[in-house]
Amino acid sequence: MLRTGAWVGAGLWANRQSHPDHWGRPFFGQILDAADHRVWAHSHLFPEARPDMGKVMSLVLRLKADGLLDDRVPVEWNFDNGRVIRWELLSGLRSPKEDLALWKAYKAQRFDEINHPRRRTNRPLRDFLADGFIHLAPSP
Repeated sequence: MLRTGAWVGAGLWANRQSHPDHWGRPFFGQILDAADHRVWAHSHLFPEARPDMGKVMSLVLRLKADGLLDDRVPVEWNFDNGRVIRWELLSGLRSPKEDLALWKAYKAQRFDEINHPRRRTNRPLRDFLADGFIHLAPSP
């Protein structure tokens, strides 16, 4: 269960389409409370920097009652060019430890593809994951 304040990863890293030597380390974000003023500041509903918390809370309660926030949480990402708050699907978030293990596995898989270009089928990701992280591999 992911809670407010927890650090998470979502498979985000710089230069993902380039050679694995140039991949950046995964970015991690922190889950924010849906009623946090930073989530709604400078949005189309609240164009000011410090929105009225009563109005924000009313909006959040209405969205929760309608079920629109059941599978989403706001996450503050600290990218190289600054902090960004994005709404993320809960199903796409992992612990930083899992995200780092997945990044290492994708990197090893990509190096394997580069080093063995004549292989007809690429090895599955599960071959590159450590024992405790096999559950992260996509189902065949």
